[in-house]
Amino acid sequence: MTTNGSMCLDEKKKRSRTVVAADRSKSPRLSKAELEIKKEILNEKIAELREDIESLEDLKQVLIIRICQQNDELEEARKILIRVCIYLSSCSCRKSYNTPLVLS
Repeated sequence: MTTNGSMCLDEKKKRSRTVVAADRSKSPRLSKAELEIKKEILNEKIAELREDIESLEDLKQVLIIRICQQNDELEEARKILIRVCIYLSSCSCRKSYNTPLVLS
């Protein structure tokens, strides 16, 4: 049956079957009513989780919109800053700082 201290395949299969059968015998069988109750509880949990997912997706969309708006604001601020830098560099050449600053 054994060769060099190892079990043959048939013995391993028999042992694994008995372990599975022993595991099944440990848990009591549930009645149909109990199964239905568990099924309802799980369905309620699934529904709650789906609602949570939907609310998280909504929040994600809000955050994406805010990020886009902030990026637009930063881009506009960058353009203004570039115009100011150009204006100041041209003013420093002329040495006339009394000229009004036009940003548009």
